[in-house]
Amino acid sequence: MGSQFFSRSDLRHHAQEYVRSLLGGVTRSDSILPAATASGAFWVHQHLLGRSVWDADTLRDFTARYVVEGLATGGGPGVLVLDETAFRKKGSASAGVARQYSEVLGGAASCQIGVMASWSTQAGTALVDRELYLPSDWDADPVRRRNAHIPDDVRHVSKAELARRIVQRFRADAPRGAAAGMWVVADAQLGCDQAFCAFLEGQDIPHVVGVPPDHPVLPHPGWRRVSRLVQRYAKAADWDRLAVGSNAVDTGPWEWWVRRIPSEPVPVHEQAAARPGGRARWLVACRRSGDLQSQRYFIARGPVHISLDDLAAVVAAWRHGRNALAGAGERCGLGAYRVRSWHGWYRHITLAQLAAGFLAVQAGGHALGGTAPWEPSPPVLLGPPARVAETL
Repeated sequence: MGSQFFSRSDLRHHAQEYVRSLLGGVTRSDSILPAATASGAFWVHQHLLGRSVWDADTLRDFTARYVVEGLATGGGPGVLVLDETAFRKKGSASAGVARQYSEVLGGAASCQIGVMASWSTQAGTALVDRELYLPSDWDADPVRRRNAHIPDDVRHVSKAELARRIVQRFRADAPRGAAAGMWVVADAQLGCDQAFCAFLEGQDIPHVVGVPPDHPVLPHPGWRRVSRLVQRYAKAADWDRLAVGSNAVDTGPWEWWVRRIPSEPVPVHEQAAARPGGRARWLVACRRSGDLQSQRYFIARGPVHISLDDLAAVVAAWRHGRNALAGAGERCGLGAYRVRSWHGWYRHITLAQLAAGFLAVQAGGHALGGTAPWEPSPPVLLGPPARVAETL
């Protein structure tokens, strides 16, 4: 880490030592205390994350460029994976802490929630950006805000808005080749946010978003909810089997059922995009072979002539992003911090992302979470709308 991030040599040294400690496998926030406190390293780390002067956003941008360039393969577009994770916290002093729902923690808990972004290619997956979610009750508590050093211009916004900012920032700062052809994939929370999906469509960004089983496919009379639609029309012979990589959790091939969703009436000023070579919407259902309980649903918007392999690869990137998040926690101490301030959180997470990105790039083409590279089957072109799409 050079002088573009840390103007003082002692800060550069302390940051290097901090990253080395993360790479050493710190996995719990209290695991560094006994030895580090005795040696004084703990207080040096606290100063690095707290009162020292350096810009975490500059290091964030460097990490994103390093990951994009290091995981470039030339074998297809990359995928920006948006997801959230939670960091369990006691008390009420840590910036953004509140009792809130987290899928990661299995329900409501006292925690901080971060909106995270990973970059995924055939070579691997690594974290590239982060935003800390600030619950609305923090806006009305000036004492707590001051104690947590939350900037005056930071106010509560939705997680979807934080995700939108990440996408905009990545498109502006990433190497042109990566940003031009990238896809975005997000979980069901973002998939149900109409403003976020409208933003992606307005920016003409190909994307795949998760949706819950009761999500309506079309917002007009005659719509069908995705689970009922798949249950009614997806026959056993209609499911295609593709391998999307495997690990200890996801073993064996996955089954895919994909149908094009008929377009809504298109305004005159948008008709050019609806011509051949434009965009189309797709309903995607996938599950582990023979396991109906693992079934998930996605809505995709992308090129009209797209292969099943390409759609499945984008969905697989979402799983790889979750593995990368888990791997960053297990191997790079993503949640192993003892800071309460707003900027302290951003500094630690940024340094942990740098450590995770280094491991992913140096691993020679394997995602941090241990997933194998994407294993494509022969392309299966999704042609004109199938009978299911005509029924919608």
